[in-house]
Amino acid sequence: MDENSGDKLVTILTSLEQVLANQKSASENVAYNKGKIDDVFSMMHNKTMQINICVREVREMKTLCAKLRKEVGELKHQVFDCRKLLTLPNAELSPKLSPKT
Repeated sequence: MDENSGDKLVTILTSLEQVLANQKSASENVAYNKGKIDDVFSMMHNKTMQINICVREVREMKTLCAKLRKEVGELKHQVFDCRKLLTLPNAELSPKLSPKT
């Protein structure tokens, strides 16, 4: 084998070593990125669960507010009825009878 062939062989081997190093680095980057994707997915899942809980609580609050509005409306009617009763003229318990002749 001549010197030129030896140089080419060294160049090829050096290139192959560089390719292997690049592949290893790329594999490590892929693993790191997969881990990051899993982390982001987990955070997204947790936020989605929080949103679902929040939506349920808002729905429950709307129901509670509707019930309270209904109860307040009923209480207003009761207050109105009580005020009407308090403003009625006093009835005489013993009406005056006209004297018999």
